[in-house]
Amino acid sequence: MTNLKGGIVLKKKVIFIVLLSFLAGGTVVYAATNYYADMVNRQKEQIIEELTEYYEEQFKYRAQQQHHDMVTVVHLRVEDLKERMKEYIDEKINKDANERFNNHTQEVDKAIKQLESEIIEIIDNYEFDPTK
Repeated sequence: MTNLKGGIVLKKKVIFIVLLSFLAGGTVVYAATNYYADMVNRQKEQIIEELTEYYEEQFKYRAQQQHHDMVTVVHLRVEDLKERMKEYIDEKINKDANERFNNHTQEVDKAIKQLESEIIEIIDNYEFDPTK
């Protein structure tokens, strides 16, 4: 029976050692897990700072790009407006010039008709005096 008792004690020792190693291994794994989780948490502020800096740089870059694009758009739109207004001015000047020309032509035609009427009247009332 001593052998049997010694075998049971040995089994208990083996079970105890196995349980102790599981506990020790679990504690090591748990400690390592916490260590790495803590490592991530310690870098949290640095990560947030880096990403915030990246965001601000990208925002400024996009804002500069947009500003440049808008300056270009404004310049193009202003040049387009100037061209349209120049065309409008040319059309208006030509229209006004044509209206003035037509008005002057009508006045000249009226004056010519008046003069023609007067000359016809003179011719009709002219008496030729052969003695003169």
